[in-house]
Amino acid sequence: RVGRLEEAVAKLAEAQARTEERVGRLEEAVAKLDKRVTRLEEAVARLAEAQARTEERVEQLAIGLERLRQEVGRLANTVGATAEEEAVSVLLAVLRDKGFEPLDEPTSVTVDGREVDLVVPVRTAAGEVLWAVVDVKLRLSPNHIRDWSQRISSEGFRRQLRGAGVPGPYLVYSYGLRILLGVPDAARTWRVGLLTPRGELVSPPAPVEPAA
Repeated sequence: RVGRLEEAVAKLAEAQARTEERVGRLEEAVAKLDKRVTRLEEAVARLAEAQARTEERVEQLAIGLERLRQEVGRLANTVGATAEEEAVSVLLAVLRDKGFEPLDEPTSVTVDGREVDLVVPVRTAAGEVLWAVVDVKLRLSPNHIRDWSQRISSEGFRRQLRGAGVPGPYLVYSYGLRILLGVPDAARTWRVGLLTPRGELVSPPAPVEPAA
């Protein structure tokens, strides 16, 4: 019995040794895992700081972009106003050269939520009152000519013009501070007068009649 007990004790001792060895390996694994978790926590903290800095930079960029957008808008308004001032000077000179007497200062009107850049009543040598209407563009393209011609050809649009105090008949012009290739031909095709800083390049045909 003592011998069997000794054998059992020896087996238990071996099992205990193996258990202690496994526990040792587990402790090492836990220690390594703990180090990895610590490194991950540090990495997450660094990422959180970087994210905060990125969000701050994005916010600063958004503020800068909004300021730039406002500045570009102001610049566009300034350039647009300059183009309209140039168009007024050219238009009045051309009308006077044709023997028309401007009856008022050129102004703009809003029709259907969109602005007609310049309108001015003039008296012909025969005493007839016409209205010069001008669409002003910084860079005038053939498509602009087409769109403006189609707009003024619309009976509904001319009716709205009359309601805005511009009864017609209409001398229809487009003005371009710069004109793109094909614009003069488009003006002749779409029966629109063409003005540039150099004066009248294409004379408008017969005045467009007012809305019925």
